[in-house]
Amino acid sequence: VCGWKSKTLLPLVRKFAKHLEQEYLVSHSSPLYDEEHVERIDSVTLPANCASVAQLPSYHRAVKYIKSRGLSERDVWRWRLMWISDGEFRDRVLFPSFSSDGSLSFWVARVAGEWRPKYVNPNIPANDIIFGEIDVDFRGDIIICEGPFDAVKCGDRAVPLLGSSLDESHALFDTIVKNDSVVTLMLDSDAQRKALKIASLLSSYDVTVKIARSSPD
Repeated sequence: VCGWKSKTLLPLVRKFAKHLEQEYLVSHSSPLYDEEHVERIDSVTLPANCASVAQLPSYHRAVKYIKSRGLSERDVWRWRLMWISDGEFRDRVLFPSFSSDGSLSFWVARVAGEWRPKYVNPNIPANDIIFGEIDVDFRGDIIICEGPFDAVKCGDRAVPLLGSSLDESHALFDTIVKNDSVVTLMLDSDAQRKALKIASLLSSYDVTVKIARSSPD
């Protein structure tokens, strides 16, 4: 039908159908990693006392922590990393996310230590946003991983899920389908079953998917 290569019309219907009913309830939103290690803020504004890591001296704790995680100076600029120096969420590296129009859409702040909560982020459903959307061309190949630090390791075409789930309720899923993105899934080694589930669902929409097995850190 109209040049569509498929044995049935089901992928075509799925590909272009609009989701008529979607509820985004904070209590049912996909968790960012382990709920036990996360605290959420109610609005998408940067916390107070944020500074660009690129402007900090080499002896600063934030710079040393970034280097200990294997990040380069280029990574700091590419991901616009920030440091929260004081206040309720002090001593955290912050990854900001910007939508395609350049507005702040989300952020994730990871503590430079082992105390809890490990991660802090705005109290909005992660399904609604595409982390780092402004930097990704979805018309080509993309890599899907779990978190921001994973995304740094995966390169400039990486998009973190902020978790390990992806389905039709996610803005990222719709964008992938609409742009015919070629997807490589690179989830943690303990999430391979979830990777297979995501791959199967994307494939049902005629999306090309590959799974790359990552080794544990």
